[in-house]
Amino acid sequence: MVNNKTLSEPIVNQGFLYVNGLSISYLSPTSISLSPGKARDYSNKDDIILKDTSLVLSTTYAGQNGLDIAPRIGSRSYAVYVIGDSRDYNPTAGIISLDHNAPLLPSGYDMYRRVGWIVTDPSLTILKFFQYGSGETRSYYYNHPNTNILFSGSSTSYFALSLNPFIPPIQTHAYIRVSYTCSDPLNSVSFNPFGSSQTVEGMVRFSGGTVGTEYTQVIVPTQFNTFGNPSILYKVGPNGTADRLNLSLIGYKDYL
Repeated sequence: MVNNKTLSEPIVNQGFLYVNGLSISYLSPTSISLSPGKARDYSNKDDIILKDTSLVLSTTYAGQNGLDIAPRIGSRSYAVYVIGDSRDYNPTAGIISLDHNAPLLPSGYDMYRRVGWIVTDPSLTILKFFQYGSGETRSYYYNHPNTNILFSGSSTSYFALSLNPFIPPIQTHAYIRVSYTCSDPLNSVSFNPFGSSQTVEGMVRFSGGTVGTEYTQVIVPTQFNTFGNPSILYKVGPNGTADRLNLSLIGYKDYL
């Protein structure tokens, strides 16, 4: 094999799109904390480093460590970004944005990397959550009484459920709490990702084998519906339509 490189030519590897630290946590109905850490920016050209001290990000104003565009909106998922200045004139900061791909950066900033999500409820406050993980894969768990996605469902053919805004527009695994009132011991609940062509067996299936109400938790893969929202399919039965299904979202996985 002929090596066309001369001894004086350096070998340059592309940067690794890593995230280390930069965890977010709930502080109040209008603020979150961003912990120290570092990450490769989305252009894969430079590192964004937050040293020593956590930042407080607020949804009450626009600008550095706030929203990119005010005012905040209810029942929406917001992306949380760490932002930096490649010239090192401005300190590392955070920004919260409805744009899930790229925030509107404050003057003086030219680098960004998404590090998390928050969700607002109808009253404009942040749903209380816990984020776990310090690398590229993180888990979210809600600590909120109202994350219901289905009440008294009884469809005996696969029916689509949107998980927006509780899950942002990502393909992921949804953690779901199930309350199933079964009317026939031969009945069961089946779940599939949105778009599945399977009409009989579900990718996830729950059957207690008895008449009455039972409770469990399931993990269901999500896919985007025609509106770009993460969605799943469910059905009950097959015998009759007296079954009742209640679902609430526990959390989901995020892949940075």
